Amino acid sequence: MGSSVVAFAVVLLPGIAAWWTGRRLISLRDDPALPERLMARRTRLAQAAGICWAGQLFLPGGALWMLAPGLLALLTGSFASRRALFDESWGLPSYLAWALRLGVASGGFWTLLAAAPSIVEWVGGSWLTIATLAAALFAWSLWFAAIFRALSGARRLDRSDLQPAFDEILARSRAKAPGLYHAGPRGGRWVSALALPSVRGSAVLMSDTLLDLFDRDEIAAIFAHEVAHLEHYDRRRCLFMLLSQWLIVLLGVVAAPVVIHSIDLGLRSWIPGI
Repeated sequence: MGSSVVAFAVVLLPGIAAWWTGRRLISLRDDPALPERLMARRTRLAQAAGICWAGQLFLPGGALWMLAPGLLALLTGSFASRRALFDESWGLPSYLAWALRLGVASGGFWTLLAAAPSIVEWVGGSWLTIATLAAALFAWSLWFAAIFRALSGARRLDRSDLQPAFDEILARSRAKAPGLYHAGPRGGRWVSALALPSVRGSAVLMSDTLLDLFDRDEIAAIFAHEVAHLEHYDRRRCLFMLLSQWLIVLLGVVAAPVVIHSIDLGLRSWIPGI
């Protein structure tokens, strides 16, 4: 445990920096250059996090699991300034829960896939574990859009004032009409719009904050942008991507663990991490 103290302290540094730099930004709330300051701060924090989180792996006691408390510290350190600058009313637990849900929805598939060789190795190369992981990842890739909507709490978007503009855009588009959804955290602000292409039916998701703050023409322009993504990711391309993901699952969940489990013990400790 003692050898991990330095590595653990290093992963917490970006979170401490986020809290410290955020205190100064709160006093600059009315600064016309605030958006640029926020972007510059975000870039510096991302660079610091990358250096610290990767660097701790080379320190005594460093480990991949330390990335979790590092991310928690970064989110917690950013919360006070975010809440003040964005006029948010939610508490820290709600904010962290939303960040977790959005993180799992966005990157959960790839995180589980990357961890699969290590998971299989930890349980001794069990074929039941391999089959369970493969089945879960096959299903996740097939129902990714639906899983994203479920984790983000998406609801059907029914806005009579927007529908005529949306219909006009879809009439000029090659994309099949997508499902329309909206989502967002209570008490927090999330400005985003996403195209969710899928062989099982594509969707466009807009955040509640975006729908509240933008006017009709702005929302229509954003919708047109997302529809353009759906034109690019048509059914043929989505099917190709799905089959490619399934091939990667077979390589990462079946082939890689079998190879790792059969090689010399001295190599098993670092190959799953890579």
